[in-house]
Amino acid sequence: MKKYLEKNFLVSISILAILMLPFLLLSKYNLPSYDDYAVPNTLNKMGYFQTQWHWYINWSGRYSSSAIIALVHPMIYAKSGLGFYGLFSTAILLAFVASLYRFIAALIPAANSGYKLSTLAGLLFLYLFEMPSPTEGFYWLVGAWTYTLGLIIALELGSRLMVYSQNNSKLQLGYILFLAILIPGTSEVIDIIFIASYCLVLSLMFLQKGKIDRIHLIVLSVLAVFTMFSFLAPGNSVRAINVVESGVASKDLAVVLPETIKLGIKHMVQWTILGPFLLIAFLTLSLKSKLRNDLLSLVDNWIKFGYWIFASNGFVFVFIFPVLWSSGIAPDRIFNPIALYYMIVSLLSLMFLFNLLKIRSLEIPMPAVIMISLFLFGYTLSSQNRISRTWIELRSGEAKAYYNEMQEIYSMCKENPGKKFVMRPMQNRPNTIFINDLHEDSTHWENRFFSKFHGIGSARTVDSTVTYIESFQ
Repeated sequence: MKKYLEKNFLVSISILAILMLPFLLLSKYNLPSYDDYAVPNTLNKMGYFQTQWHWYINWSGRYSSSAIIALVHPMIYAKSGLGFYGLFSTAILLAFVASLYRFIAALIPAANSGYKLSTLAGLLFLYLFEMPSPTEGFYWLVGAWTYTLGLIIALELGSRLMVYSQNNSKLQLGYILFLAILIPGTSEVIDIIFIASYCLVLSLMFLQKGKIDRIHLIVLSVLAVFTMFSFLAPGNSVRAINVVESGVASKDLAVVLPETIKLGIKHMVQWTILGPFLLIAFLTLSLKSKLRNDLLSLVDNWIKFGYWIFASNGFVFVFIFPVLWSSGIAPDRIFNPIALYYMIVSLLSLMFLFNLLKIRSLEIPMPAVIMISLFLFGYTLSSQNRISRTWIELRSGEAKAYYNEMQEIYSMCKENPGKKFVMRPMQNRPNTIFINDLHEDSTHWENRFFSKFHGIGSARTVDSTVTYIESFQ
């Protein structure tokens, strides 16, 4: 199988294309919702720099995400930006895949490009198959440019740290430090995931060499300083107060701790057992011989292996707990980066295990490879998963119907400026790209920002028996 994977570059490209195609096609029908309408309103009112300060003081310390969203969000370029909204979904998806490939390339530098692409295809398949929320990961731009952007930066920093010993120029060091500054300002979950993972690897390095290289101490210091800057943002307190007042947050340890354990176990079981993780892992285990020697050597006995398993899996609960403690809920978008983390460390765990068992190669007969691949293809299309769901929304026309329905609403708004709209709830709600509808209360902040962006007096929803607009007032 190893020879098969290494010599079939086109096969790997074809698998990647099939995986990504439905997600890319859905981008064509993607349209804004949620905070998207708030971005242009705030920027038009305050300007770029004052907006950054306003968000830091009044909402969150996610300074990197805030700065980038305010630069690239298509809706800041007026209503014409609606036509480009889907392109930015495509861009974030492609950037994520590219960063994942660079991480894999750094992880297995001895492998050729076909082998690296095969590994990318396997890991991407696992991630997309049970991705907690593709909607908030790729299609809701404010969420995507917060959480998925954070993943992209974290993967890039991880890959650059791995290859720094081969390229330790000042330019490379500057790039690494720049990425370390950005990560704490993307999202709190990404920041915690990266720092925890980084510290776990560094602790293994210390056990092996009795010291930690200077570059890692510098990067850790930068991460610590900017994490404090992000976490101590006044906006975090304001947001926490809003959550508490909404009656959602719970500071009761007896409530939060059991819920954390329940959610952690539920998701790990789902990612490992209910999906095709074991089959994909089996197909990629021959990757073991290609893994960086400096990583394999970190887990060179069973005590270190036990430490790795306990810490890396235990971190899943560590990532969930502060979210539940502060807000009382754990939205699907925070599980997107946790899922990718879990899949990467699980594959690494299997590679460490094979190394300790001194299994140097795993040759799988070609008929077995073909049979497993056909099974995965059929299983993906016939079962309920994120990949099959995207194809359903495309083939059924559900995504297109949603897009057309929204275009009718946009046209009505354009033709009736200043009017007060009463709309029926959305009739088409494709699960992958639809987030939420407007509310019955026209003063709700989402309704207000929608109305302001489209130049109408107000907007609210009513019973589904009512057509798009009941009356103009």
